[in-house]
Amino acid sequence: MPYIIAGSVLIIVLTAALLYATRERRRFNSSQYRRITGNSWDDVRSDASRSAEYNIYDALREYEKRGAKFLFNLYIPMEHGGTTELDAIMICSRGILVFESKSRYGWIEGSDTEREWKQLLFRRDGSLIENKLYNPVMQNRGHVAHLKKLLGGRVPMFSVIVFSDNTDIKRIKVSYPDTLITNESRLKIVAGNIYWNAPEGLSESDIQSIYFKLYQYTRVSDEEKEKHIKDIKKKYLSERNGASKKAQSKARPRPAQTNRQRQTRPPQVRRTPQRPRGN
Repeated sequence: MPYIIAGSVLIIVLTAALLYATRERRRFNSSQYRRITGNSWDDVRSDASRSAEYNIYDALREYEKRGAKFLFNLYIPMEHGGTTELDAIMICSRGILVFESKSRYGWIEGSDTEREWKQLLFRRDGSLIENKLYNPVMQNRGHVAHLKKLLGGRVPMFSVIVFSDNTDIKRIKVSYPDTLITNESRLKIVAGNIYWNAPEGLSESDIQSIYFKLYQYTRVSDEEKEKHIKDIKKKYLSERNGASKKAQSKARPRPAQTNRQRQTRPPQVRRTPQRPRGN
């Protein structure tokens, strides 16, 4: 009898899981995310970055009924060459929400003034692992700056950093009023606060115009994507090496001064007054 009950429960659980997966797949296939990116359901479930992008869209897709439009993986040209990649944006009547997704876990520590943040992970034996990550606030503010140059300064923009729910973000300090940091599960609340409290900045025609202008930057070739990745790695290594050399220069001990170098002024020569000579 217990085996029959356990088997029945297992069948019910598996059936519910199958129905849920089928429903989610159908929602995905009918989504604008699927149409815009071309990613399949399997692509999203097997790739952390794509899954994070879709989670952002899925949390906010209800704003499509209010005229909002989404774009993903935009390669925006920079003023001095190269491109910068935006994970996702939502164009709505309040402006543009620029999202930077971070598929991290553990504790994250940092502030908006620090170039590098810390990711703290605890092993089962109690030991601590510390990793570094580039400040996502600085990173996304750079994205916003390049987007503003492309569109003009009149478009209101908000920077939203989205961490996974496996991340503790309580140790992050940010002072910029237009920058928000949240976990995926609270994204709907954070975006809702922006949408319902910010003044209207874009009309329906503005939204359409911006969408069609930016759409082209989502259609880049694989070669352009590879070049972007190489440029980012090169820039990061260059900046890191420069910071390392600067730190070494500051830490290098100064050579000891000799007695001669310690003199602050040349020794004075004592002169004997001369008697005036007769004519």
